[in-house]
Amino acid sequence: MGLDRLSVRRAEWLAYLTPALVFLAMTLPHLDQGDWRKDTGRYAAVGLQAYQDGFWWTLRFTPERVYFNKPPLAMWIHGWFLDTFGVNLVATRLPTVLAGLMIVLCTVGLVRVFGTRRVAVTSGVVLALTYEFFRRTREISLDMWQLAFMMLALLLIARGVRSRRARWFLFGGVPIGLALMTKPFVGIVVVPIALLWVLLIGQRRAVGWGLLSGVIGLAVAAPWHIGMSLEHGSAFWDQYLGRQVAGRAAGEINPQGIGYYPILFVKTYWPWLIPLALGLAAWLRADRSREVVMGVRRSGLLLVGIWLGAWIVVLMAFPDKRPRYTPPVYPALAVFAGAWLAAGPSRGVRLARAMRWAGVVAIVVGVVIAVLPIRFQSPADAQREEFFAWHEEEGGPAFFTLGVNTNSQGIIRLRLGEWPVSLGDEMLARRDDPPVGSLVLVRDDVEDPPTGEELWRSLRGRLRVVRVGAGG
Repeated sequence: MGLDRLSVRRAEWLAYLTPALVFLAMTLPHLDQGDWRKDTGRYAAVGLQAYQDGFWWTLRFTPERVYFNKPPLAMWIHGWFLDTFGVNLVATRLPTVLAGLMIVLCTVGLVRVFGTRRVAVTSGVVLALTYEFFRRTREISLDMWQLAFMMLALLLIARGVRSRRARWFLFGGVPIGLALMTKPFVGIVVVPIALLWVLLIGQRRAVGWGLLSGVIGLAVAAPWHIGMSLEHGSAFWDQYLGRQVAGRAAGEINPQGIGYYPILFVKTYWPWLIPLALGLAAWLRADRSREVVMGVRRSGLLLVGIWLGAWIVVLMAFPDKRPRYTPPVYPALAVFAGAWLAAGPSRGVRLARAMRWAGVVAIVVGVVIAVLPIRFQSPADAQREEFFAWHEEEGGPAFFTLGVNTNSQGIIRLRLGEWPVSLGDEMLARRDDPPVGSLVLVRDDVEDPPTGEELWRSLRGRLRVVRVGAGG
């Protein structure tokens, strides 16, 4: 009996270990390659500054300019890694890898609540091998951290419904609050999804506990939001709610057409698009009298389907559309694709045998890729590196910037230890009339550039340094 239990426990651990190893094999090799892309430079600089300069409660760009755009949790996490392990891309990206790993493990756990070990492993591996998912680990992704906390909340609530134990709902409220401390408001979406699910499966007694999860989540996030409101008043809400939420919802930032995401998924969700379509069809066409469909309880597939549908609606309705907003759909897509792949008797047996070796193969492939001098990502921005080399040769003179975006401003803060003063930037300290003789790092495409002696120009011609002359 003891050996049987040990065998079952080992198989259960392997169900989690195999997708985890596959995911790490996709993300860890050459984690130091590439550049500080997207918002990574800005987030990293703001997070590091929280530790170095003590700007904890109110994140800041500079001592004079506060950062109201996002809650602080993800930047606290990344800032700690940078402060502990130094300013480098590995320390910057490793927390996002951990967030992605958490999502993979929560996906496996959610399937195990309702389905077989085979389906859980397959779903986890499908998610781990989804390119648009694992490539987010090459940046500081608030969306990945938000999803990690939401998936943990969904898993805990699902366990509460299956076990009929209220404590899981209470535990589930905490990661909802952590999601709200990562990005504004979106994390609370877990609650209506869970409430709709428990009503559809006839578990009305769980509605109260689901609401309590939401209350606990709000209580976790409330102290920071209340503190910011008391300390900064309308200035906080105008930026945090007005510009970042209402502005995006109104289509003021990067609006895209309704076909944006369907086209994106058709282009990028390979090789899983066909098993996904077959899995969705099998679920929708299955006899409703069947309790188990493709190795998963019907109630579990309903929860995943509601999650998928809710996020599709949110993504399609929100005018600001970007690939980095899509991570929440990939766990659900992986479950339907993985369930179909593992469902057929002969197909499932062959797949189960293959999965036994997937973890070992993943380690071997990961080690080989890590050892070989293979470049997966483009190197750091060449003209920026040219500027840093010139700046060092000149003895590190002080300079202003004009037309340089806030992500590049953050990279300058990480490399040189302080933010340059930005001319005319709404987020950073501003001095519109630099003194004669001061240096300005300027992009060629800005309106009304400063005049004076050009001291340096990048080989690509987009950046230059000008010493401001009289009347400049």
